[in-house]
Amino acid sequence: MKGKDAWKFLVELESREIDLAVFRESVKPIIEQIKLREDEAVSEFTERLYGVKLSPEEFQVSEDAMDEALSQIGRDLDTIEELVERVREFYSMQRVEDFVVRRDESEYGVRWIPLERIGIHVPEGEGFSYFSTLIYTAVPAKVAGVHQIYVFTPPLAGGQVSPYLLAAAKLSGVKKMYRIGGPVAVAAMAYGTTTIQEVQKIFGTGDLLFMVAKRMVSPDVAVDFPSSPVEHVVVVGRGVDAERVAWELVSQAEHGLDTFLMVLTVDEALANEIAKEAEEILDGLSMPAVDDASVLVLDGWRELEEAVDVISPARVLVLGDPGEELRFTNVGAVLWDTPSPLADYALGVPQRLPSSRYSRFRGPLTLFDFMKSVLTVRGSDELVKEFGDLSVRIAKLEGMDFHARYIERFMRGP
Repeated sequence: MKGKDAWKFLVELESREIDLAVFRESVKPIIEQIKLREDEAVSEFTERLYGVKLSPEEFQVSEDAMDEALSQIGRDLDTIEELVERVREFYSMQRVEDFVVRRDESEYGVRWIPLERIGIHVPEGEGFSYFSTLIYTAVPAKVAGVHQIYVFTPPLAGGQVSPYLLAAAKLSGVKKMYRIGGPVAVAAMAYGTTTIQEVQKIFGTGDLLFMVAKRMVSPDVAVDFPSSPVEHVVVVGRGVDAERVAWELVSQAEHGLDTFLMVLTVDEALANEIAKEAEEILDGLSMPAVDDASVLVLDGWRELEEAVDVISPARVLVLGDPGEELRFTNVGAVLWDTPSPLADYALGVPQRLPSSRYSRFRGPLTLFDFMKSVLTVRGSDELVKEFGDLSVRIAKLEGMDFHARYIERFMRGP
């Protein structure tokens, strides 16, 4: 696709949105019933959605099971320990500092304090366990100073939880682990039950039922940003190896059929070669193609830059030398000539990126997501003398007479 057709397609992407009505109808009774019947409803909907019958006493994974997981995964424990350390190292370098103005005996400013209790949802299923997602959320929370970190994940057959998840949770400083997932977990985190304490903020990713549930409870509890489906745009210059670009696409397609993939290039011949290479790789892997993948040819690097800002993806990868500085505004992450799995796993940089065009107004997960700011003012007679007159004048201009009279009374003294 190129020229006007490409731009027409890009403009349509500005308003891309999944019709969530059918998902809301499915999630609504789950939330309502858990608010009403608490643990009983959690058990009921866990059995309905995941085919696992759990009593309230079985919701939480025992401390012994988490300890045993460390020995169950054998030498793979070294990999998890190394990743935990990489993430801890990166986030420990972030600076979250109070800002305070001091004037004689007075001071005022903003201080940052960690949230007390958060919940993290981590998807898992037969054959996959996203322990890296757990680590990339729980470890920054711990670095930020969060004391109580609860992790929720859908139960596997027989109520089992992957030992890789349990080991990652243990090493990341998770306080409690629950074998409850999806919208059931969201409702339990948001409103609490007899056995599950409500949290201050919900983090994590999951399927559309989970994402819709998180949105529906957001008036009552803080939630993070949508980070699924995966959105990956590859900006390609001339002379780039088509096979490398194809593998970049295929690796990201592994996240699921709903993955959003796009190639933007200035070279039509290269665009055709990339599409051909990707098809050949997929055929050889017996891997189905994703539903939302496209290759667009535009006129020059500036158009590529503008196209990225129109799409507002979670991540963009630039391959090839643009010959000039590019400034992407609406994007969660920018990689330059870096294989995306490196950033996904090993660097310790934020894995959680904003999807659904949230990159227009926010970036990836940082320590600030696990904290809140508090304004503090420590006054004195000198502070009143210095700023009292200004306060009175402003109050009178806004018609707040009692505000003005109070300050005037204070300024006169006893």
